[in-house]
Amino acid sequence: MIPLPALIGFIGGIALGLFMAYRKKGNKLDLLHYGAVCGLIGVTLGYFAMLVLPAPV
Repeated sequence: MIPLPALIGFIGGIALGLFMAYRKKGNKLDLLHYGAVCGLIGVTLGYFAMLVLPAPV
């Protein structure tokens, strides 16, 4: 099961990647590539946020 901050980072990263590729007039493979890379960056930032930010009690 993927934690919520990582899931939010993944979805946000995909959306940001698709937007960046669409703005640069990329083809379908560019959209896929930008979405995948930015999604992985989002997951990494989400997991890092879980380590740094304290959990609510």
